[in-house]
Amino acid sequence: METEPSQTLLLSLVGTAPAVLTETVWAMATQPEPVIPDRIVAVSTSAGAERLREKLFDDGHWEQMISELKARGLDLEGKLRFGPIADSIRVFPDMGRTRELDDIRSAEDSEAVAEFLMETVRSFTENDSLRLITSIAGGRKTTSALLHSVITLLGRSDDRINHILIDDKWIAQEEFLYPGCVGEFVDQATGEKIDSADAKLQLVDVPFVPLRYLFKRD
Repeated sequence: METEPSQTLLLSLVGTAPAVLTETVWAMATQPEPVIPDRIVAVSTSAGAERLREKLFDDGHWEQMISELKARGLDLEGKLRFGPIADSIRVFPDMGRTRELDDIRSAEDSEAVAEFLMETVRSFTENDSLRLITSIAGGRKTTSALLHSVITLLGRSDDRINHILIDDKWIAQEEFLYPGCVGEFVDQATGEKIDSADAKLQLVDVPFVPLRYLFKRD
């Protein structure tokens, strides 16, 4: 019998757009039945990791988002543990584990990413006190497909795969991070100013078959 999870971890793929992480966290925390992760781990290339650190921590946007969530009355005590450190922001290594990948350009790079994701997810799913939620919105499509495959192999019935959706006019807004974030935004189709508070996020639960139970049986 599996132990009832006491902690929730969000594992998020991030490309060069940090917004996929902040949008996901915001949507999870502000939905009718909030889900607020205790801890967050982002995985990316070296270029994506550097962009994430600069945008969210050097520029102060992560702290600002936390403040705005608290202002909504959410209790974040001990929640959303995330920072510009290697344990929170992990970078894909190459096959030889001698360097960090700055992009995923080849079949060998994809294989290295698959192995890294398998090791990372296994380290979390072996902990019965931890519920794992993964976000596949960031990075290249190949990486999203690989993470989905890994969760299918190692995920448990309580684990989840999420994807975040947003209106098209906000996708091209490089400075947009979450509804209500500070910034000046212009609709590229009309040239009119738009308010980030009007942005709508949709958190989608992506189904998967937890094959680990089949392995246990057979």
